[in-house]
Amino acid sequence: MFYSFRQIVHKISILIILIGGVFVFLYPHVQAVEAGEIPFSHKELTIAKNHTLLTPEGYKNIGNIHAGDEIIGYDFTIHTYITNTVKRLDIVPAEKYGQGPFIYYLFNGQYKFYKNQSVWVKSNGARSERITHAFEVQIGDHLYVMSSDLTQAPQEITVQSIEELTTEPGWVDVIISGNHSYILDGVLVHNASRYWVGGGSSNSWNATGNTNWGSASNTQDNASIPGSSDDVFFDGVGTGASTSSVSAMTIRSLNMTGFSNFLVHGAITLSIGDATAGANNNALIFSSTMTYIAVSSLDCGFSFVSTSTTPQNVNFAGKNPFGFVSFNGEGGNWKLTGNLGVTHSLILTKGTLNANGFNVSAETFSSSNSNTRTLTIGSGTWTISGNSTTLYDVSNATNFTLNRGSAINFDPGFSISSGTRTINHGSTAGGTESNAPDINIPIGSDAIAFGSGSSLHNINFTGFSGTFNSPVTVFGDWTSGGGLTTNAGTVTFAGTNQSILGSTVFYNLVKQASSTGTLTFQSGTTQTVTNNLILQGAPNIVLSLRSSTSGSRWNISTSTTPMLSYLDVKDSNNSGTAFTPFASTDSGNNLNWKFAGSRGGSGISFSTPSLVAVSPSVPPLSPPALSRYLGPTDNGSDVKSLQQYLQSLNFFPATVTPNGHYGPITKAAIKAFQKAHGIRQTGNVGPLTKKALEDF
Repeated sequence: MFYSFRQIVHKISILIILIGGVFVFLYPHVQAVEAGEIPFSHKELTIAKNHTLLTPEGYKNIGNIHAGDEIIGYDFTIHTYITNTVKRLDIVPAEKYGQGPFIYYLFNGQYKFYKNQSVWVKSNGARSERITHAFEVQIGDHLYVMSSDLTQAPQEITVQSIEELTTEPGWVDVIISGNHSYILDGVLVHNASRYWVGGGSSNSWNATGNTNWGSASNTQDNASIPGSSDDVFFDGVGTGASTSSVSAMTIRSLNMTGFSNFLVHGAITLSIGDATAGANNNALIFSSTMTYIAVSSLDCGFSFVSTSTTPQNVNFAGKNPFGFVSFNGEGGNWKLTGNLGVTHSLILTKGTLNANGFNVSAETFSSSNSNTRTLTIGSGTWTISGNSTTLYDVSNATNFTLNRGSAINFDPGFSISSGTRTINHGSTAGGTESNAPDINIPIGSDAIAFGSGSSLHNINFTGFSGTFNSPVTVFGDWTSGGGLTTNAGTVTFAGTNQSILGSTVFYNLVKQASSTGTLTFQSGTTQTVTNNLILQGAPNIVLSLRSSTSGSRWNISTSTTPMLSYLDVKDSNNSGTAFTPFASTDSGNNLNWKFAGSRGGSGISFSTPSLVAVSPSVPPLSPPALSRYLGPTDNGSDVKSLQQYLQSLNFFPATVTPNGHYGPITKAAIKAFQKAHGIRQTGNVGPLTKKALEDF
C-alpha cells in the first residue's frame, strides 16, 4: 500500500471517470484517521449491486469490493477526506427487510439510494449540512457531490426530482469500520449512526425542526430522526448528556454506555433491529449509571425484531422495563449480558433467546405459536411472579426448542391463599419431553392448574400447600413437600426412569411404560390415590417400582382397585386391599402384594401365567369369542364379554359394571391393552387386537 492510517496526506495520480455522463477529474487529497480518534463501530450501507464506491484506486463497482478493501469518504467534522476498511459484504434479498416491497429512491434520475440510506443534505435556506434518510429528502434539498478536484470541499446540487421505485433486484449490505461518510456514485453518504446530542425542540426522540441527533458524538448537526438502519448512541459527552424521552420508532440498536442522565419511557414501544446485527453485535446496552423511568403502562415496552442470525447482546444494566420485553424476529438471535427483569410480560415470538447464565424475572412468560424459536435458560435464576392468572403460556409448543438449565420458579414473593395460577406447556400442540421445562412452585396455598394436556419435566411443589386440579404429563421427577393435594386431574408419568419424592395425595396416578424403566419412590413417604391407580408395563417391557433406599419401604394407599401389570416390585407397603398385579415379579420386602410367577434368568418369566382376579366377584375368564370387529357405539353381548375379560385382566375398572355398551371406558381399556401389547392405540378392536385378545 502507498499509505497507512498513520500518514497524514497523500496524493494519487489523476483519475478520469464517467459519472452520470460527466467526466470528473479526481486529485485526491486523503487524510488517514487513527482508529482511536473516532469511536469504533461496524456500520452498514445498503446499496445496489451496480453502485460504485470511491477507493484509493478510484471508483469500483460493488461487485469488485471485498472485505479488507479501503474506501474513501469525507468527514465534515474535520473537513478532510478519510479512509475506512470494508469488514464484510452480505447479499440481502428484499424479503429479508420485512413485509412489503423493497423501496429505493432515484434523485434527479441519476442517484439511487435504499430508503433508509443516510445521506448528507442541506435543506433549502439552511446554514449547515445535516444527515437524513433517503426517504426524508425533499425536492429543493441539496445533495453533496464531488467536484472535479477532491482537494476542495464537496459541491451542492439541488434535488429536482424524486422517484420511488420498488423493482430493483439485488442489494448488498457493506459493513465498514468507523463512523464516517462515504462517496457513493459521487454523492456523500453516511454510515447511518445517530448520536444523542440534545438541542432539539423538545427532549423527545422524534422532535422535529431542530432534532436531538447528530452524526457524531457531541456534534449538533441536526441529523434526522433515527430509523431502522440506524445504530443509536448515548455516550453522555457534552450536549449528549441531556435528559431524553423515548419515542415510538424502530432503530437497529441502542447503546447508552457513558450516559448518566434520565431516560423517560412512556406508553410506547421501542422496536430494535433490522436484517443485520447492531454495531459491535449489540442490540441494547444500558448504562449502570443512567436513570430509567418507565411509566406504569402495559404498552411501555421493547420489541426486538432483528432477523440477523448473529447473536446480539442485550443488557438492561439492572433497569426494569414496565410493560413488556418481546423477541420477535424470524431467525433473530439475542444473548443476555446482564440480568433481565420485566415488571410484567416477557414474550418470545420468534428467534432465539439465550439467558446466558443471567437471572430473568417477569410476571408472565409467553411463547405460544408455531414459529421457530429457541429458549436457553442457563444457570441463572428464573422467576415468574404473577398470581391468579396464566403465568406461563407455551400452550402451542410446536417448533419450540428449550435448552433446560435451572428450574423456573413460580414465586410471587408472598404466600397466595386464593385464586388459580395457570401453567400451560404443549396443552394444545407440540409438547415433548425435550422441550418440557423444569418448574418449582415454592410458595402458596392457592390452586395450581396446568392446561389440559400440558407436559412438564421436573415438577417441585416443596413449600406449596394448596391444590392441584388438572391433568399433566410429567417426563421427569415429581417432588412434594407433603402439603399438596390433587383434587382432580391425572398425573401421567411418561419418562423412562423417574422419581416421586415426598408424599402426595393424587387423584389419578398413571404410568404406562413404553420401554423398560424404573419408577422410584422416596422411602418412608406415602402416595395416596383417591381415584385411579394405573401402573403398567407390557410384554417384554418391565416397569420396576423401587424405593430410593433399598430395604426401606415406600408406602402406597388407594381405596379403589388399581390396574397393575408387568411390574417388578420391591420394598413396597400397600396399606389397603391386597394388590394382585398381573404378570409381575416380587423382588422382596413387599407388604400386602400378591404375586403369581417367579423371576428367571436375566428377565422375568412366569412358570404359570395365570390371571389373577382383582376381586372375588370377578374370576379369571377365557378370551371372548368375537365374530366381528368392535368400536365405540357398538352394543351387544360380545361387547359385554369383552368388558368382563378386560376387567379380569385389570384393564377395565373393577368399579364399573360391564353393560354391553362400547363407550369411553371400554375404549380407554382397549387402548391400555393395545399399549401393553405393542399395538397402535386406536381404541378399536381390529384384526391385530382381536388376535392378541384370543392369544393372550
